[in-house]
Amino acid sequence: MESSSNSAPHTPSKVVRLSVNAPATRGELHDRLATRYDLARQPLEIAGTRFTVTVVRDTNLLLDRISPEEYARQEGLPFWAELWSSSLELARWSLEGGVRRGLRVLELGCGVGLVGIAAARAGGLVTMTDYEPDALEFARLNVVENLRGENLHGRVRVEALDWRVPYRGERYPLVMGSDIIYDRILFEPLLRLLDECLAPGGRAILAEPDRSIGHAFLALAPHAGFIVQTVAVPMVRQGRTITVMRTTLRRRVPS
Repeated sequence: MESSSNSAPHTPSKVVRLSVNAPATRGELHDRLATRYDLARQPLEIAGTRFTVTVVRDTNLLLDRISPEEYARQEGLPFWAELWSSSLELARWSLEGGVRRGLRVLELGCGVGLVGIAAARAGGLVTMTDYEPDALEFARLNVVENLRGENLHGRVRVEALDWRVPYRGERYPLVMGSDIIYDRILFEPLLRLLDECLAPGGRAILAEPDRSIGHAFLALAPHAGFIVQTVAVPMVRQGRTITVMRTTLRRRVPS
């Protein structure tokens, strides 16, 4: 999210594994989502690469579906449904040399899937994860739409991941996340997850808006054993200049 927030996402404990090779066509995936959402197709060109991303036409309308009780608990808020500027920057970084062919990549908080798709276009072997089932469905649709004609088997996976549960999966040399730091309640689970899912010598690349909550997380990361390097990246979007902070985290090697 690009605006500051004190909200915490709901992270269901049930893990759902979705395969992009499941017997469902783009039309079937689209029609399934269209029964619940007003969909729009958004064309993008990033680093000379074209994408068409299916998104929710007006995410503000999603808030009308949330009961006062859910809103008070901060459950089901549609943060995943936006194409945040941070995801555009991380997609650009992936395409311009950040992801090399054959590199195994884990994306946290994939939302509608742009960053993971860009990493796959760059040649990465990508596992895209989120905690919201509908986000996973959008990501799955956009993978099929944007990687048509390519060999998806073994290259792209779409899976649910609950940060609160100890991670028991494989370790990755590259972990990426865009706009996933927006509440202090996420700090400990995210730092623990990064420690558990990074391969030895691996790195995490996080792209976030230039806001205080992100700075607070990065100030905490060295105490959890990470070396932090941040680059400020200016970008123009919708006629205004904003700053995205792209941060690299590596485990500190004991001396």
